[in-house]
Amino acid sequence: MPSSTISATSTRKSPATIRLPDILGAMENFELRTHPDEREVTRASNEWFNSYNMMPPHLFEKFVKCDFGLMTGMSYPDTDATRLRITADYMSILFAYDDLMDLPSSDLMNNKIASDKAAKIMMGVLTHPHKFRPVAGLPVATAFHDFWSRFCATATPSMQKRFTDTTYEYVMAVKNQCGNRASEVCPSIEEYVSLRRDTSAIKVTYACIEYCLNIDVPDEAFYHPSLASLQEAGNDILSWANDVYSFDNEQCSGDCHNLVAVVAINKNITVQAAMEYVMSMIDSAIERFFEECEKVPSFGPEVDPKVQAYVKGVELYLSGSVFWHLESERYFGPRVQHVKDSLMTQRMLAKMMAGQLDEKQRFALQQEFQQQQQQQFQFQQQQQQQQQFQQQQHQAYHHQYSPSNSHSIPPLYSSPPQHYQHFDGAYKGGVAPSEQQPIMSSPSSAPTKKAGVVVYRRI
Repeated sequence: MPSSTISATSTRKSPATIRLPDILGAMENFELRTHPDEREVTRASNEWFNSYNMMPPHLFEKFVKCDFGLMTGMSYPDTDATRLRITADYMSILFAYDDLMDLPSSDLMNNKIASDKAAKIMMGVLTHPHKFRPVAGLPVATAFHDFWSRFCATATPSMQKRFTDTTYEYVMAVKNQCGNRASEVCPSIEEYVSLRRDTSAIKVTYACIEYCLNIDVPDEAFYHPSLASLQEAGNDILSWANDVYSFDNEQCSGDCHNLVAVVAINKNITVQAAMEYVMSMIDSAIERFFEECEKVPSFGPEVDPKVQAYVKGVELYLSGSVFWHLESERYFGPRVQHVKDSLMTQRMLAKMMAGQLDEKQRFALQQEFQQQQQQQFQFQQQQQQQQQFQQQQHQAYHHQYSPSNSHSIPPLYSSPPQHYQHFDGAYKGGVAPSEQQPIMSSPSSAPTKKAGVVVYRRI
């Protein structure tokens, strides 16, 4: 579908209460672990981040509740404490920079010139760190410079190059996204999927897997079609899961650059239907991921252990990052446990939690919620009436065509249930399996999650 302009009424058909898809259930065969030093590392990283005075105390308090240290510990459980701490510092920087580009309160969200300048400064830190000077109004760049100095001191040249190359792709994609927001153009689903693979920053965090495991995967293996395809499938899983969980926050800011919104607008369906459609895309991406794991060939006895460790690292990173969404207060505030248990959330929850809805908006949302309940009640009544009618028809049918009747009994037909088709086509790998024997067994070989899984939750 061609690009379309964002409509103010694009979500008017959306229900007041939304049922989230069960993404965690779909990922039950992914291994999940948490680093034992996560809590100590999180405290130290938060203190370091706060030393740069990037935000006032009340915002920093909310920042801490996002628990980016927990996300790091869940995503990179097999590293040492030093590398975990450096990576945790980077995650805080990454989300702070992402918020600068996404929050309506930021001057960078719709300002292409300002976002271009910020991107240039961040890349300058990586390419010419000795020339860096603190920039007024952008303390995140100073923190990034400190992180990069420590990263380089503990990383190989290959790790540094991989990190720099993927960061360039990320900041350029975010810069382009800011330009698209300014033009108020909603991309097609295909355009969005392609752009999202770079704006998600997942390629950068993939580079952190090699760093945390202290391995250098040779380019001939890292860019092999099977390894590239499983990384792309993993990127889609996490990016689209993030779009599901962050939809309400982004809707409140009027941001169309979210897969749920893009699907709803392009297909002219409700948010609930779009959620279900996106879930079918995630299911397809999970299937792709495991299929590509089976296709990874042998690269020789010296390289194979590194490839095995990297693929396992991708699996742990994906599961830890996805599960973190429903352990953190970043997306659902203090109601996150309720949302996790019920998979139910309300539209504009973010604004309600922040007290940003005026009396008129609260009344309108309440009216919409009541209307939704009434429609649900009417739907149930219609279903009951239809069942009663079918039962009466069935009884009349058997009365007419008794066993003693010589007439042939015509077949009974029922309409097939409507389901959203699984998303496939251009986003399925399409890579022919290697003729060599695969060295990787699918991470999903075990039917259930492994024993000893620990997920910390703040008390």
